[in-house]
Amino acid sequence: MLVRDDESWIVRCFNSVKDIVDEIIIVDIGSSDRTIEICQSFEAQVFRFPWNGNFSDACNLGLEHATGDWILWLHADEELDENDRNKLRTHLDKKEYNAFSLPLFTYYGKVPVTENAIHTSHIRLFRNRMGYHFTHPIYEKLNIQGVENDQRIHSLDVKIHQYRYLNDVMKKRKQEDTGIERTFHPLVQSFITKRNYIMSLDLLEKLEPIGLSNDWLNSMKGLSFIGIGLSSKAQVLLSNVSGSSLYYLPSLEALCILAWVEGKFDEADMYVKQIETITDHDERASAFRLLHQLFTKNHVDDTKKMDTEVVYDVFGKLLELRGKKQLEQLSVFVHGTGNAALERKMIELAGEFGYAPMNIVSSENLQESTLSYVEYALSQQNISKARNLYKQILYYSPFQDDIRGKLTAALFLELSQLLSTQVTLHPNLTNLSQAVTRLQSAFEIPFHPS
Repeated sequence: MLVRDDESWIVRCFNSVKDIVDEIIIVDIGSSDRTIEICQSFEAQVFRFPWNGNFSDACNLGLEHATGDWILWLHADEELDENDRNKLRTHLDKKEYNAFSLPLFTYYGKVPVTENAIHTSHIRLFRNRMGYHFTHPIYEKLNIQGVENDQRIHSLDVKIHQYRYLNDVMKKRKQEDTGIERTFHPLVQSFITKRNYIMSLDLLEKLEPIGLSNDWLNSMKGLSFIGIGLSSKAQVLLSNVSGSSLYYLPSLEALCILAWVEGKFDEADMYVKQIETITDHDERASAFRLLHQLFTKNHVDDTKKMDTEVVYDVFGKLLELRGKKQLEQLSVFVHGTGNAALERKMIELAGEFGYAPMNIVSSENLQESTLSYVEYALSQQNISKARNLYKQILYYSPFQDDIRGKLTAALFLELSQLLSTQVTLHPNLTNLSQAVTRLQSAFEIPFHPS
């Protein structure tokens, strides 16, 4: 954990983990209250980090001192669910997984009740010594995409309760001037990442009166407007993000992708040059330069320097903007590199948007390979992935009743599983859950032997 002046809530967090973890690593970035004293009372190892304005640097110091095989990453204003926490170790002996995504219940308003909770999921449990580290100076996040593919990541039903958005906590944080944007950014960013743009715009509108910076608001709104297809509004907002802002680089990247889709290649080249200047020609900037070459000359000189995370990010934005020509060029390029894992992820993402990469043609080979991947997804109980792959097949061959039946079965199974987790929290869903279960029994469950 990273801490600073967290005496008001850190005891609750410690009590939720003290009996199930082997060591507690704390990095303090300048507490002036009793936080360190409380940490030491729980026999935590406390490392003081001379504050340099970079939260990821502080988190990475903690990683350096962790000696266990697995790392659980929490914030001081969070706690593990008392009914779930004993399940934490149950999956750690599964060698096929290197990281686990845990459900996060974020509470807002006056009191932490389920009616005032936003449900998301985040990777909070991961193997040590796998090359994982935290990135971004303000909004620390793991470099999961740079190290792992989705097949090595699994979900674990151990709920985390997060209290940072409750009224009394927010009031204290604002008085201490600890960074309101840092407090809200992960929540808004999670909406954008999950393509829930209406929710992100609604939250941003509610946040405007509390004094957030225009650069942050313009950047987040711009990215959300791209997601719902309002590119002209997005362009105005992203262009107004100042060059000294932390949000300038992601805004430049989005503006560059917009320029590619609109065929404004001179403008895109200008954005690429600015990205290169800011990042000192790092790997991400090199990928944007190579993508610019691909979209203007339809070839890439050095495929080895193409950062796969950038390719995937840009592909997602192109899907949002319906950049058909660029989607086709990028799909053909990735197919030519032979990077099967990246191509598979792109096909799945395209399926979520209702269509496939343009270079993929309808063929028996495509269906056969996709169905084999469906079988793997189902063997891992990954129903949502199977659903998207069935949709992928039907996109090209819409009249296959057997596939349509399998898709229906997957949909009912996914809905049934979702409802089963919610019935205890919302008893009024019981009748609906029972009805879905009866409907599900009318269809073949894809991975059931019968």
